[in-house]
This record gives sequence, C-alpha cells and structure tokens, in this order.
Amino acid sequence: MLKASGVKVADEVKQIFNAMKVVKSDDDEKERIRIVVLHIDVEIKVEKIYRQKDLEDVEDVYKFVKNLMLADQCRYFLYDCHFETKEGIKKEELLLLSGLEKLLELGGCLAEALLFQQQYHSLFQSTQQTGDSK
Repeated sequence: MLKASGVKVADEVKQIFNAMKVVKSDDDEKERIRIVVLHIDVEIKVEKIYRQKDLEDVEDVYKFVKNLMLADQCRYFLYDCHFETKEGIKKEELLLLSGLEKLLELGGCLAEALLFQQQYHSLFQSTQQTGDSK
C-alpha cells in the first residue's frame, strides 16, 4: 500500500491505475476500464468501475462522468478519455477528475481533495520512475 501526506492508496487502486495506463494490444476492448469512481475512507478506495461494455449506450461519456459527481459527496474519478482533435487525430488521455466545484459551494472536503491530489501525483510518479506496469 502506497502512503503519502497521511493518505494511503489501496493496492487495488494502484493495480487499476496501471491497467488503465498500459493498454495491451491483445486486451478485450469491451473489458477495458474507462471510469473508476474513488473515495477516501481512511485510504483511497475504489467505489465503482465502469468498463467499455457498460458505456456502449452512452452518447457522451464526459457528460456521464459529470452526472456521477454528486453535490453532497466527495468523489474522484479516473477517466480514460477518448477524443478527436480539430485536426482529426484520435487521442486517449488518463484524467483525474473531482467533483470539487459542487462541494466547495457547500464547504466540503477541500483538505481531503488536496491530500488525494498529492497522493495521486505520488502514485503517478512512482509508476513512471519504476516503470511498474503490473
């Protein structure tokens, strides 16, 4: 379990992050993880996983993610974003999103969000430095 700034990251989160970051050519596209809902409850934990097959009928995945952000809950999202540039180039980016905009209006979990962002940065850097893709 990784730890920084007082927040632990569950091993499951690290494994999922690595699976999303490194896509293998023989992976089943329908089983590809596209969205992971995360929350902090002593440690950073996975709340729900959405795979490509779960989103086949979703017209706009980004709007779907935004609708998952509840005003009264502090949640974070790893989002495997697929998009096309103005030049017609298809791209994929792994994004970390939070529902902070809604929560800040209510005065909720700012310190928790900052700890999470620091921990996510540490996780990303440790996998970059070690080349850990398992």
